[in-house]
Amino acid sequence: MYKRILLLVLFLWFSLFVKIYPQNTQVQNFEINNLNNQENYIFDEYRFLSLLGLNYDKDYGNNEFKVNPLILLSVNKDSSYINLEPVLIIKGKSNDVVNLFIQGFLSKYDVNKVTIIDVNQVRDYDIDKFPIVIALTSEAANFIKNNYNPKALNIYSLVLSPEYLGIENKFIGFSIYPDFNKIAMEIKKILPATKNIGLIYSIGGYTNYQKEIKQLNLSFIPINVNNYNINKIEEQIKKCDVVFILPDIFTLEEENLFKIIYYAKKNNKTIVSTHNVLLNYGVDIVFSVDYKELGIEVSNFIKNYSLNKKVSVKNYMFFTDKFIIFTNKNYKL
Repeated sequence: MYKRILLLVLFLWFSLFVKIYPQNTQVQNFEINNLNNQENYIFDEYRFLSLLGLNYDKDYGNNEFKVNPLILLSVNKDSSYINLEPVLIIKGKSNDVVNLFIQGFLSKYDVNKVTIIDVNQVRDYDIDKFPIVIALTSEAANFIKNNYNPKALNIYSLVLSPEYLGIENKFIGFSIYPDFNKIAMEIKKILPATKNIGLIYSIGGYTNYQKEIKQLNLSFIPINVNNYNINKIEEQIKKCDVVFILPDIFTLEEENLFKIIYYAKKNNKTIVSTHNVLLNYGVDIVFSVDYKELGIEVSNFIKNYSLNKKVSVKNYMFFTDKFIIFTNKNYKL
């Protein structure tokens, strides 16, 4: 009798520290603890891409994201979720940006059909059994580049420089940059006198999708920067009304970033970019992707996609028109 009582007491004490979850639960929901710093993930991406080949002297301190996993018990009974294909989501890291994307995706997809793993766990799974694989961040995209099922629908997102990884036309991508043509329309609304926008970039895949918007009386001036000309771009910047910094592995390097901003400020140019954290460096307006909406767009894309059809190359990269505008100035937004 005493043994039974002792075992019961031990079990109750143990249950205070250990949560027992349903065995078949595959999907986790994620609590966002650090929304104000979610944009700092771009420096994480910078650090990873630097290790792949372009190494610079400067290193960035990165605020760690604390993520508390919580079991998602509710299941959406929406009839549109019937007959959905199983999806494997591979996370290169766990932070607020990744978790917002996943929250958006799960809000429009059957959670029972989704398996979420970290990239360091992928060897423990047979990824070939999944007809749909989503790689989030550069680490995950870099892994699936050489470890993917060609018969599956392979998607990547939250990747800083897909063209640098060599995946830009290999898989379907959802850009971390908003649709630039939509951004240009907003710039014209906020700054009606703007006639041309200078696009400062290093790797440059993003600029391939842009074109002159004649109906807005706007033109784009590509300004490619590298180690040899970074000190000579001021004359080009003088020709621009607005300077748009495209975050990539070169423009995010601290010394280069400060030089670009210095030249722009010296010539009284408005500086815009796509990541909120850059406001702290002197950028005037930020057009940031709504990461939760981006997850929803990927979910809707998959639900409307036929695994039996091929996607033309021109549709390999998708840009969202869902974005949030941030500024430290008194612009009329």
